[in-house]
Amino acid sequence: MPRGIALYRMGLRLISFDRPGYEESDRLEGRRIADVAGDVLAIADAYGLDKFGVVGRSGGGLHALACAALLSERTKRAAIIAGTAPRDLGGLDRFDRTVQSKFMDLTKAATGDRDIAAAIKVAAEAIQANPADLTAGLQAELPGPDRQVVADAAIRSMLIEMNTETLRTSAFGWIDDVLAIASPWGFEPASITIPVRFLCVQNIPSSQASSAQLLAERIPGATVETMNSVSQLYEGRMLLNILNWTVDPEPPTDGQKPAGHAFISYVREDSEDVDKLQQALEAAGVRVWRDTAELWPGENWHIKIQDAITHDALVFIACFSTRSVAHQKSYQYEELRLAIDQMRLRRPDVSWLIPIRFDDCDVPDVPIWADHSLASIQRADLFGKDSDKSTAKLVSAVLRILNSDPSA
Repeated sequence: MPRGIALYRMGLRLISFDRPGYEESDRLEGRRIADVAGDVLAIADAYGLDKFGVVGRSGGGLHALACAALLSERTKRAAIIAGTAPRDLGGLDRFDRTVQSKFMDLTKAATGDRDIAAAIKVAAEAIQANPADLTAGLQAELPGPDRQVVADAAIRSMLIEMNTETLRTSAFGWIDDVLAIASPWGFEPASITIPVRFLCVQNIPSSQASSAQLLAERIPGATVETMNSVSQLYEGRMLLNILNWTVDPEPPTDGQKPAGHAFISYVREDSEDVDKLQQALEAAGVRVWRDTAELWPGENWHIKIQDAITHDALVFIACFSTRSVAHQKSYQYEELRLAIDQMRLRRPDVSWLIPIRFDDCDVPDVPIWADHSLASIQRADLFGKDSDKSTAKLVSAVLRILNSDPSA
């Protein structure tokens, strides 16, 4: 589950719930995958949500698809992470072998619903007797990224607590999930009209990618993405990225200028150079956000800056000079921290943060991803004999990112 502060910075509200039969949710015997739509609709209405995105992980993936199919007027987008599919989905010869693989195997030899229920009850009793055995038993078959996650004592403790709570009252949630997946779902994937993304984790010995591909082929416009070196137990940045995508506003229509602005981060000593940059951007029709113009007396600086970066900034321009990098402390470092948090929510190939130099200084080598830092992003040098050309090229790059017409 993402940290609350990360969701707050993104302006997201994340609502999760227990499907019938899990923890304290009453059992709905004979439930279908489609039945989840009624629960989601009731939750959305209770919170006063007109539109929302849905994300389903593992067994929750098909339930997210049910919302996409049956609540299309309310659901903006749907994402499925490490999803599962039934054995009889054309092209598959086994259940998804993800974290639950050892116990899903118990259902393969079952000849009917009673056999499936009995097999799962045996497995559930074993977990209830010693929840730590589940994590320990699965650790050997997990891929490298998952083993690294489970090796962390705090996360291992969280997984044990989660397994305990899941089966605390009964195994009915697990039983009914398996039966619902293997039965008619109550909706047709081909009827889905909203955007859908499937995300799979590479190098997992499972049918995960196969089931995602087969389902995507039945859904118009659906995409399948394979994530390298990502844990399926703790998706981290990937999950935050997906949450943001499910509720992201639609892009502007042709001829319509996008909302938002270019945020300029700088230190006071560089104000004259920033003035020239701002003039060049505004002359090209780019709206610029600077603290000198946008902050008013009495306003909370931190909240205003955070909102300007996380909600409306379509481009973040980080200005550096020998004067700025000489600071041991500055508000610019706080702005950079917020901007890098935003960068981590985006695909590495999406341009958003642009570093520029006003003189021959070193751009801070601040890490963004494991193999990517601030210094590794292509910068614009606005000094020397080619400074005018560099400024024009920078303005063109900003316009391209903003999806704006340079002639407008």
